[in-house]
Amino acid sequence: RLISIGSLPSLLAYGVLWILLDIASLAYVWIYLLAGALAMVLAVVLWRGFPHFESKTVQRKTLVLRRRYWLYYGLTFFSGARRQIFVVFAGFLMVEKFGYSASNIAALFLVNHLFNWLFAERIGAPMEPAWISDVDGAPIMEEAPLPDDYMMLPFGGTREQGSHKGYGFAAMAEIMAPILSGMGPGFLMPPSPRTIMGHYVQAIKIDGFIDPEQFKDDMDKLLGGLRNAKPAPGHDRVVYAGLPEAEEVEIRKKEGIPYHREVIEWFESVKAEFGLGFELV
Repeated sequence: RLISIGSLPSLLAYGVLWILLDIASLAYVWIYLLAGALAMVLAVVLWRGFPHFESKTVQRKTLVLRRRYWLYYGLTFFSGARRQIFVVFAGFLMVEKFGYSASNIAALFLVNHLFNWLFAERIGAPMEPAWISDVDGAPIMEEAPLPDDYMMLPFGGTREQGSHKGYGFAAMAEIMAPILSGMGPGFLMPPSPRTIMGHYVQAIKIDGFIDPEQFKDDMDKLLGGLRNAKPAPGHDRVVYAGLPEAEEVEIRKKEGIPYHREVIEWFESVKAEFGLGFELV
């Protein structure tokens, strides 16, 4: 679908180029001048028309290379070379060897992007179960073509949809809390007798990564976006870890802490046993 949509601008550009070359018989120099002038005008319009935002994080302006990524660099280089061979030199060969005109090359690209626009979405593979949901948030649990409107689901469930990542997160939690604290693997501990409980606490120096105020602003936006997200069918709202507890704290600050009847009865018995004269309220 993205390929189909991305072909539209190229379709328009090559269509205009073919008209200028084949129908209008415009010379190269005038086409370059028109294209360059249009690019300059668009650059000025975009520069003046769109707002400018100052980033609080200083941008790194130097090229960073790491020796351990040499294979990635090499593959990226060959991938770019392959694209240049197929896109640039293939067209050059057709002109030099087979005598294609510039309008012929433009027409070939025009047909190629027209094909992508018409058929790229239709030949796409169907989505696996539980990869996406409908617009209401209900998971689509059978293999189906990608609908026009959908939402991505969190990873997990099957290997194809990222269960290895969820598995990895669970394993990291097991390593950092029970094992690192000396408790041992939690899911392998016998139910009795009870052993020590392992806990893991991590402190992060925020200003070592980003400006603290920007971090707080971004966190407010994140949590606000989660709270205001559209809930799935059958649910009233979207919550995140700690939100119900924080709301309950505010309620209890105003209305007090509700006691269970058994707690009250226990308190009354202890008060009578020791002759205490105060009340719960």
